[in-house]
Amino acid sequence: MLTDAEMDTFDMDGVILVDTLSTPGGLTPAQLDDAESTWDRLTLNPKAPAKEQDEGFIRLISHPFFENIAKQVLRSEHVKLIELGATNRPPTDRPQAEPHEQREHWATGAHIDLQITTADWNATPRRDLLALWLWVNDVSPDRAAMRVLPGSHRPIMHHWDEVLSAERKKSLPRCHGVLPQPGTSYPSYPEHIPRSACTIDGVDYADCEPMPVAVPRGTAQIFTQSMLHTAWHNSSSEPRKGF
Repeated sequence: MLTDAEMDTFDMDGVILVDTLSTPGGLTPAQLDDAESTWDRLTLNPKAPAKEQDEGFIRLISHPFFENIAKQVLRSEHVKLIELGATNRPPTDRPQAEPHEQREHWATGAHIDLQITTADWNATPRRDLLALWLWVNDVSPDRAAMRVLPGSHRPIMHHWDEVLSAERKKSLPRCHGVLPQPGTSYPSYPEHIPRSACTIDGVDYADCEPMPVAVPRGTAQIFTQSMLHTAWHNSSSEPRKGF
């Protein structure tokens, strides 16, 4: 379970990183090894069974740690687990991007996946789609570490408070990918997040330095998908392994 300090951090930043090996009720080293073996089997073996039939996968997602964390963060006695399976970010031939290229990648790729208001966030139960990513090998900054902008969920939620009609708010929370600068072919176009609504302490999101989620294996990345985040390419020699 999370401490009060960790809960306060999540409320303010929208993201926390939890070592499942040291957190009470978390994974044992043997369970983490089993999870990585399961990832290898599901991802690297083309003849592996479907994840719904894989015993290792079932052992992992049925571990009470994930359900208990979700209940605590969402302030709910009941949660529904939506499992997408093993995620793979394999190595590429692309060299590590130069700083100006990284900034451009962040400015054009940052997005949210969930549209909620401040009232949704403050509600009990919290009306949010919580993301739980378990990394089963080390994630270095160059090994496709996800980039997130802590605290960005708050000004964005406030923006939806101000611009959405009462009728539209009734449909929230809504899985809805929105970018600050969507192209005309993007599914949510022309809806977007104005740059004025993507500032942290008065700094435009594109000029902020996103946090690379660079963590050791066994870390659970817990975040709201109403905050700005983006994928990253893998310029290391090993895949990034996660569920």
